[in-house]
Amino acid sequence: MLNQLYFNPAFAGNTPYTRIMGGYRNQWPGLGNAFVTYYASFDKYVNLVKGGVGIGMSRDMQGNNVFSKTSLDLIYSFPVEFNDKISANLGLQGSLVQKNINGSLLVFEDQNPYQTPSITENIPNQSKIFPDFSAGISFLYNEQYQMNLSVNHLNTPNEMTGSTYAYSSQRRFTAQILGQYPSKRKKAVDDKIILRPGIMVQLQRPYNFFGWGSNVLFSSFTGGLWFRNNASLTFNSVILLAGYTISGLSIFYSYDSWFPKNYQTVKNYGAHEVTFIYLFQYNDPKKKMRTIKCPKF
Repeated sequence: MLNQLYFNPAFAGNTPYTRIMGGYRNQWPGLGNAFVTYYASFDKYVNLVKGGVGIGMSRDMQGNNVFSKTSLDLIYSFPVEFNDKISANLGLQGSLVQKNINGSLLVFEDQNPYQTPSITENIPNQSKIFPDFSAGISFLYNEQYQMNLSVNHLNTPNEMTGSTYAYSSQRRFTAQILGQYPSKRKKAVDDKIILRPGIMVQLQRPYNFFGWGSNVLFSSFTGGLWFRNNASLTFNSVILLAGYTISGLSIFYSYDSWFPKNYQTVKNYGAHEVTFIYLFQYNDPKKKMRTIKCPKF
């Protein structure tokens, strides 16, 4: 997912421009609307609060909307500059999450349309609203290297609906190290090739993974090749990315090709994702905007 605020609230307001991001992801389309996600966010640096503020919204749907989760996020980040080369952003996020189960759309094994079912199921619609909190920090060195750390589901909220049993979201720990060559300080010209490699580790029991790869920029075009390994470092997927930027608008398409095990026979075990990012450019000389050190990771 290319929406930076999804991974780390410290990214809110880390550019000198107001930013809008949005996207759509369809995972495992071979199963038929198995996992579909829509997301959008707005963030900017606000001088009044001396930090970045953001608002985000996402909606996950499973099984053609049998299960759904909607999240509304409020974000604040605070910049800290240690010296001319090292700076950081600290971010906090509070979310209000609604989880729904549409029981009328569930289909059970005994519901054969050609015979009278032996058991009658009556699963009522269920819904639950709960708070969720996240935190993160982003370090920038020499405007070339970036290290990001974040923790999601700090309060491990109980997501179970319609039951006295508890099912708590496991905390998700994410670490990223990113680079840019040549560096921003070398004032690379538009027609020069720029590499942006990176590695990422995400821990959330029992689904842990390690990702690595790089984006390549040439003029207004972006290409990317990334790989993902599981916790035992076994290779299991490759991600291809292509994008184009014009007048502050960037549009990206990525395809996540997952390689299933021999006994997993579902076709098209991949994921399609489309993301757009728009930066509002400010040309009014009367407006004084704080300079924020941030490469275009």
